[in-house]
Amino acid sequence: MKKWISYIVLILAIAIYSTVGILTRCASMYPFLSWQYILFVVGAVGVLGIYAILWQQLIQRMDISLAYMFKGLGVVFALLICHYVCG
Repeated sequence: MKKWISYIVLILAIAIYSTVGILTRCASMYPFLSWQYILFVVGAVGVLGIYAILWQQLIQRMDISLAYMFKGLGVVFALLICHYVCG
């Protein structure tokens, strides 16, 4: 049962990582160093930090070849998130 939890957390981590592209795209819509731009960039860096911690914990608990196999889902998640969030 614990194996399935690792897979679910892995998929959630990759979905979280996919939001970085959307946050940086939103940041590009505002003037450089405006408060909105800084907010989105800080959000993207924060998401990357959360993803880095999750990724390190996951590769300790599961086979690295299986974890990298799921990395391709990031593109799918990014497309889905962008479709539903960006309209």
